[in-house]
Amino acid sequence: MKLISSRFALILCTFLPFAAGAAHAADADGEKHRLEARLDWAQRVELGLVQSGVIAQVAVKTGDFVKAGQTLLSLEQTRFQADIKAAQAALRRAQVAHDEAKRELERTQALHEQTLIAAHEFELANNAFIAAQAAADQAQAQLAQAQASLTETRIRAPFAGRVIALNAAVGQAVVNRCQAQPLVVLADTQTMRARAWLPAQAAAKVQAGQTLDVQVQGQSYSGTVMALGWEAQEQQGVWVYPLEVSLTGKDNLRAGLPAFIDY
Repeated sequence: MKLISSRFALILCTFLPFAAGAAHAADADGEKHRLEARLDWAQRVELGLVQSGVIAQVAVKTGDFVKAGQTLLSLEQTRFQADIKAAQAALRRAQVAHDEAKRELERTQALHEQTLIAAHEFELANNAFIAAQAAADQAQAQLAQAQASLTETRIRAPFAGRVIALNAAVGQAVVNRCQAQPLVVLADTQTMRARAWLPAQAAAKVQAGQTLDVQVQGQSYSGTVMALGWEAQEQQGVWVYPLEVSLTGKDNLRAGLPAFIDY
């Protein structure tokens, strides 16, 4: 049986497993340690629709990998397209009225400069032009709003990733009076985070940007320290910091898998 030095025994006692999942493993020099960790998505979003309506198309299924900007689902758009046509018609009427008011203002201004009409008539023409301009601006804004509402009938992927949950079906009514319903859950599976708790005594050994080995299901991966907390928490009498190590280009991994971080 090998004798354990007093220094090594002290480290062994310090880094015994605790509730947060710290484990100990020493290399030949007695300086290597191991933390129990859990994989999680680096980026995960729940996507919903701002507009209410009936779902007309679901273009993906759970597990599909999608590109950034790809349409995931959409509502029936007839009503929204009708609103755009109505807004376009209102804008055309407002533009006609605006052009007529502009011509009238130019005519009265010329007459006023020749002192052929009273200043009051010129002021009336100017006020009418201002009102016509405001009406045209309002019609333009209503058209832009109608076009934006049509855009909001689709859910598009904000980034490339995998659909990990789908709560939508064709024909399903979506009512967003108070809060948008989460319809699609998307995760960036190209980047994972191994989350663990680092004992406070070891904080000086780990820093942001450092490369660490991460073991998942018997496979070794190279990870990068993305975050190390600045406020320690006490867990079963041990003070620890939250630690996040990033793994990129590993879309075969799943959130929730157990892992080990060596430092």
